[in-house]
Amino acid sequence: MKKLSETDILTERIKEIQVDIAQIQRRRIKAALWSGDLERAEDLMLDMQRRELCQAYLDKMNSEEVDLQEV
Repeated sequence: MKKLSETDILTERIKEIQVDIAQIQRRRIKAALWSGDLERAEDLMLDMQRRELCQAYLDKMNSEEVDLQEV
């Protein structure tokens, strides 16, 4: 079995945390919907979209940084 580097371990942990955060966000949205607070649910959904867009941007920047380091 291949031993993971410290970077790989940290990357996996970051992914696990991101999944946990997304699950918590979905639960909060559901709770707001169930309580009838549509404005709160909308705010939470917009926040979730912003986080996803920011993460996609960071992932893109990191992949470009890795490409530059390999050159």
